Amino acid sequence: MNLRTYQGGDEGAIIQLWNRTLIHDPIDASTFYRKVLLDANFDVSGVWVAEIDSQLVGYIQAIVRRVPLGTEYEPDVGWITAIAVDPNFQGRGIASQLMDHALAYLRSKGRKRVEFSSYAPYYVVPGLDRAGYRHALAFFSSKGFTVQYSPVAMDKGLVDFVMPPDVQHKLDQLVHEGVVVEPISPPYFTRVLEFCDREFYADWSRALRQALAANIDWAQLQICREGETVLGFAIFGAYDAHLERFGPFGVGASQRGRGLGKALLYRTLAEMKRRGCHSAWFLWTGEKSPAGHLYDGAGFAVTRRFDILQKTL
Repeated sequence: MNLRTYQGGDEGAIIQLWNRTLIHDPIDASTFYRKVLLDANFDVSGVWVAEIDSQLVGYIQAIVRRVPLGTEYEPDVGWITAIAVDPNFQGRGIASQLMDHALAYLRSKGRKRVEFSSYAPYYVVPGLDRAGYRHALAFFSSKGFTVQYSPVAMDKGLVDFVMPPDVQHKLDQLVHEGVVVEPISPPYFTRVLEFCDREFYADWSRALRQALAANIDWAQLQICREGETVLGFAIFGAYDAHLERFGPFGVGASQRGRGLGKALLYRTLAEMKRRGCHSAWFLWTGEKSPAGHLYDGAGFAVTRRFDILQKTL
């Protein structure tokens, strides 16, 4: 077996290996180029492949930030974003050797911990699907990784969706209170981005900014405001131009409990149906979190479960 770092020309074999191995998360060439090769943080020194008789049979990628997300470099953390070994060559210690090289790379960059695989902005999945990859958790555990938390992906069919009367009543009531739920317009571009920076995550602000720059229909980004003050937002079609992908979505911490999240969620689902979406889905929420309960009450069902894994270096 030959272990070496990535070199130009490997990408076709890596994509084929990925799709033979990570069968629940297939990837096409354009997505691989955009999310892996063209990521500003990509470093060939963190990407290792294994070859046997000139056949590429293993692949791993480690990432550290060279470009900040928002203002954060996260200098203590690195990520393993993908690992795959050809099914015909598993059980030979290839994954273990690939992982050792990836961890050595992260140590050389001064990282104090490593996570799999919650790397923003270009994760393919947010964590390990232990149901889809039955032996993977045991492998990661053998390398010292532990489960930190377990988000879920959820889906909802929209074919028979109609606005519930109680939600419409709530929307009408909010209008009387001076609270408006409406599509974004240019006067609120900077306000919603500032709100998102203040209340949520840099990756969410990036998603909103890129979606607006890509000239999405403004109705895809619903905002909730009281006067000129943004209280919350919900968007669909923000990631990879998947119109049926819902989120990000959030209400300011001081405004929760007023029913604003429910109003935003249902107004956005109604707009998704109007645009011809047959379903709404997203990849990440806490099943028992307030958002998880809201989604459950709206008829979303859990479709996958993921484990976010972490290891101290």
